[in-house]
Amino acid sequence: MGTRGRYRVSRFYGRNKFLCGERLMVGPDWKGTVVTAVCIIVPAVLYFTITLPYLITRWVPGGTILASISAVLLVLVAISMYLTATGDPGILPRSPEVPDEILRNPAHPRERIVYVDQTPITTKYCETCRIWRPPRASHCATCNNCVDRFDHHCPYLGTCIGRRSYRSFYLFVVTAALSCVLVITACIIHLVTKTVDFRNATSPPTSVTSALKSTLTDGGTAVQLAIIPFCFLAFLFTGGLTVFHLWLMWRNVTTAESFKRTWAATGNPFPDRGLRSIWGLLCTSKPPSKIKETYDETAALAARDAADAVTAATAASVAAAAAAVAAGDLRGEEESLAAREHRKLALNGHPIHPPGSTGSDYVSSIPSSTGHSLYAVDKDEDEDELMGRNRSSSQNPRHRGYNTRPQARVMLPLRGYGGVGPNDMV
Repeated sequence: MGTRGRYRVSRFYGRNKFLCGERLMVGPDWKGTVVTAVCIIVPAVLYFTITLPYLITRWVPGGTILASISAVLLVLVAISMYLTATGDPGILPRSPEVPDEILRNPAHPRERIVYVDQTPITTKYCETCRIWRPPRASHCATCNNCVDRFDHHCPYLGTCIGRRSYRSFYLFVVTAALSCVLVITACIIHLVTKTVDFRNATSPPTSVTSALKSTLTDGGTAVQLAIIPFCFLAFLFTGGLTVFHLWLMWRNVTTAESFKRTWAATGNPFPDRGLRSIWGLLCTSKPPSKIKETYDETAALAARDAADAVTAATAASVAAAAAAVAAGDLRGEEESLAAREHRKLALNGHPIHPPGSTGSDYVSSIPSSTGHSLYAVDKDEDEDELMGRNRSSSQNPRHRGYNTRPQARVMLPLRGYGGVGPNDMV
C-alpha cells in the first residue's frame, strides 16, 4: 500500500508534496487529481442513487447483477487511482555529492554508452539529481525528479507514471473504461424499461411515441441523458488509453520512447515481447521505493557492511600493488587498478563481478535490487590519480588514444539487469 513506510523528506528536493505524516506523496499538480476524483464521484453518486435503484426493482435479477458489478468496478477505480496518485512512481534518489569522475574533471562527458543485447544506448548524467540515469529513466520537468522507467507525466492524476506506478495506472485506466461501458449500458436499459412502463401504464397501452415523450419529461431522465454523453466521452479517452498502453506493453516500449521514436534507428534492445512483456509489467512484484526511510536505512547498512568486509582485505593488496608500480612493474599497475576499483565500488555497497575485458576501459556491471545502479569506471583517469601524473601516449604506448576517447563504456546484463556474473553479461 502507498501508506507503508515514511518518505525521507529531509533528503528530497523535488516538487512533490507529502501528506499524512510523510506517508503519502502527491504530485505538484495535485489539483488535477482532485478534478479527476470529482468527475468520478459525481456521476457515480447519480448512477447509484437514481439509475440502479430503479433497475433493481424493475429489472430482476439484472438490476442486482449490474449493481454488484458496478460496485466492484468502482472500488477498483478508487483503489488504483489512490495508489497511483499517492505513491512513489519510481523516483531515483538524488546523490548528495557529485560523482568522482565529474568532480575531478568538470569537462567529463555527460553521456555514457551502455550496451544492452549488443545495442548501444546513450545514458545521460543528470545535473539536477547528480546521478547517472539508468536506461529508460528520465527527468520529469514537472516533478523535478528522475524517474525509473519513466513512461509519462499524467496531469489527470497529478504525478509521474514510472516503474512502480505503471501497474496501478493501467488498472485505473482499464477499470474506468469498463465502468463507463457499464454505466452507459445501465442508463440505456433504464430509459428503455421506463418507456415500457409508461406504455403499459394505461389500458389499452399508449403508443411508443407517447410513452417516449413521457419518459423524456420525467425528472430522472434528465440525469440519464447527462450521464450517457459524459461517460461516452470518458470511454473514448480511457478506452483509447487502454488499447494504446496494451500495444506499448506488447512491444515493451514506454510512452516517452514511443513519441520520441527512441528505438527507430537501433531497434528496441530489451528482449521481452508480447505476453512475456505484459506479465513482467503487470504481474511481477513491485520494486521497493528508493526514497523511503526503510530503503535508505537498508542501503546504508549494506554499504557499511560491504565497506567493513573489503577494506581490510584490499588494503594490503593496494599497498603491495603500489609498491610494484613504484618499482616499474606494469603488471603491478594493473593489479592496483583492479584492487582500487573493487574497493571503491564495494564501499558504495555494490557486489562486483567484472567481466573480462581487453579494451582500454575497465568494464563492470553493478546490479542492484532493481538492477539500475550504473558506474562506468574510466581506467586511465583512475591510473592518473593513482600514479600522480598524466601520462601521454608518447610516454607509454599502452595509453595510445587516451586524450581522444570520447566516452566510457558499460556492459549491462539482460532482462532488468539482474545478472551478477560474467555469464550474465550482454
